[in-house]
Amino acid sequence: MCLFAYDLQGPERFPILKKYGIVPTMVPGSSKLTDGVNDKALHKEIIARTHGLIDVSAAAGAPNLIILSGNRRGKSDAEGLDNTVACLNEPKKHAEDKNVTLCLELPNSKVNQQ
Repeated sequence: MCLFAYDLQGPERFPILKKYGIVPTMVPGSSKLTDGVNDKALHKEIIARTHGLIDVSAAAGAPNLIILSGNRRGKSDAEGLDNTVACLNEPKKHAEDKNVTLCLELPNSKVNQQ
């Protein structure tokens, strides 16, 4: 049972967290806040990074990997959604096999994120 956890800590901090019995509960780094999975041009890079982070997250016992959708940049809701699904479908099985949950953070609807 985990008694201590810390969100948004990357693999470079896993050794120190382990030393003190802290679980990295939400791992960042798969995509950027402004440049995310809704942009097809970034899919190859994001997918490769996501596969690597799935492996290191699983090895560290980190159950969740955060994925960011990115800024809209004129895309319609349907286009952004289609791009996001296409990107996340690729590493989905790998994450399931490693028991890591891919968590999609959506933009704040109260802010105009273009």
